[in-house]
Amino acid sequence: MINADELCDTLATLAESYDGVCACAAHRQRFADLLAPYQPRRGWDWRPFSIAKKQGMSTCGLFAEAVEDLVGLDVPWHGQPYAPRSAVEQSVARNEQWARKNGCWQPYVPGVLPGRGCVLTLTAGLATHVLVVCGWGGTAEKPLLLSVDGGQTCSIRGDGHDGIGRQAIRRRAREWRERGGRAYLADAGGERLVHGWVEVGMARVRPAP
Repeated sequence: MINADELCDTLATLAESYDGVCACAAHRQRFADLLAPYQPRRGWDWRPFSIAKKQGMSTCGLFAEAVEDLVGLDVPWHGQPYAPRSAVEQSVARNEQWARKNGCWQPYVPGVLPGRGCVLTLTAGLATHVLVVCGWGGTAEKPLLLSVDGGQTCSIRGDGHDGIGRQAIRRRAREWRERGGRAYLADAGGERLVHGWVEVGMARVRPAP
């Protein structure tokens, strides 16, 4: 039976393996295999993914749900078909609701840090973002949280990429800041509040079939 540390490392390693995968032609099938709903008579439903992100929908929540499912967590969305727009809109809230119900949600409290394999949620006004924690870097004075994130964009041109900003999965590094009893992640786009995270090592694993 896999232990908690192994489960967390497995999830983070899986997330890292998708770094650079995008909805451009070069990686489109792997992106679809991970995130797109499949309809037996119609094939892959590309509506959320084949257009530029600025015109489409962010898939950060779907990416987090997908890797949680693939490592065998006992998630309610395992094997379930979904309507693209509602799934994208609901995935962040659904992930937290599941984690709270199953005792593996960790709200931020001072002195507690997410570890490798945690699935962390950020908030900024009405916007939310979900990422997979892969480790820490930087310095004691300026710690960096390292992650793999869905909901990114691809700006590469050539070699099967069209550079128009299609959905992508990317490694990210953001500064971790704490003040006033709260934590924030900061990058060039500003700060976002750390809401909490799924402690994957505390999650229930699906029974073997």
